[in-house]
Amino acid sequence: MSGVVHRDIKPDNVIVGSHGEVVLLDWGIAKVRGLSEAPVSDAAQAGIFPADSDIGLTAHGSVLGTPAYMAPEQARGEVGSIDERTDVFALGAMLFHVLSGRAPYQGSSVTEVLALARAGQAPDIDDVARQAAEGLRAVVRKAMQPEAGQRHASAAEFATDLENFLSAVMAQQPARGVERFANASGAFGLVSAILIGALTWGATPTFREMGAGALLTTIFFAVGLLLAIVEWQTRGRHHLMPLGLAAAATTLVCSLGGATIGLLNVYKAMGQPEALANIQKFNAFDAIGHREALGNIPLGLAMTLMQVAVLALAAYRSHHKAQRT
Repeated sequence: MSGVVHRDIKPDNVIVGSHGEVVLLDWGIAKVRGLSEAPVSDAAQAGIFPADSDIGLTAHGSVLGTPAYMAPEQARGEVGSIDERTDVFALGAMLFHVLSGRAPYQGSSVTEVLALARAGQAPDIDDVARQAAEGLRAVVRKAMQPEAGQRHASAAEFATDLENFLSAVMAQQPARGVERFANASGAFGLVSAILIGALTWGATPTFREMGAGALLTTIFFAVGLLLAIVEWQTRGRHHLMPLGLAAAATTLVCSLGGATIGLLNVYKAMGQPEALANIQKFNAFDAIGHREALGNIPLGLAMTLMQVAVLALAAYRSHHKAQRT
């Protein structure tokens, strides 16, 4: 509510409605900004509470609010200093409780807890909630600054920081449809590459003579490209980069090995008596054999570069995601 400071934001005063809406209860001690208010009594300034008051309950008739979630200026009874940033502190204290499982201020009595609140001596969120995301801990640290001027200026600014964190988290999670499409297209590409490679290997004499090297080149290219696509589409979520680089390196090695074997086969064919006795056959082996054998090298290089390019895109997207988070 614009212009109104609640002054008692705590877990007990927040409920979730039947339609998922969040409702803030108990506006009994809310302060309307700009309206004068009776000064807090000396007893309240000294931290004297009714005998039945509780650390987690509103202290009516004294310092107003709940000590366990109270901003320092509120705990000190500085009515004139209380504004929207006082509620921001309480919001941060609630988030502190959510992340750590405990209220920011704890003690054996209300007076002890109030003294901690006055001094702003809450535990460091990094010490009590190390498992929480750094983005959330940063929001808590800013919201719970002892000096009001160092906090979020309003609850809306606090909410914006939370929304930015959630947006970054959501960006890390790939849509299931995208991931399934990446996996399906990668699997289709793998099967297609193997079939095409096998058919080409069986139909082309010189390529077939290069043997397993040529076929393995195609297989490792398909596997590496699949890994690269999945890593790219999922922004590095599956940590497949080492496997992808290994597949790219293997693709290159297999293509070079295939070319080497092909050239050895060409030289062997050229050394046969019928080739040596027939200059035309010799020249045919020389031209066609070398062209087909050496053609595997630029093909392997192109395959390797394609894998590395997609992996580079994946690395960029992963790095960009980390910066946003």
